[in-house]
Amino acid sequence: MFVPIKYDSDGYVTDFKTTGTEGYTQTFLLDRWIPDFMKFSTKFQYDGTQLLNPGNLPTKTVVDLEKSRYN
Repeated sequence: MFVPIKYDSDGYVTDFKTTGTEGYTQTFLLDRWIPDFMKFSTKFQYDGTQLLNPGNLPTKTVVDLEKSRYN
């Protein structure tokens, strides 16, 4: 899937759109990264040719943690 992104001087994603927009860089996003990218897009980095997955994203959401606390 291709995603238009904006990134800062260090390459970290600052914004993304679901459709092409002028001023955004079109980059490829692996399908298996989509859920993480939607939650943690600012953790992904663009190296000038591709997106890099940080590899250390949380696997549980805050809601999951809250539910487990009360069970």
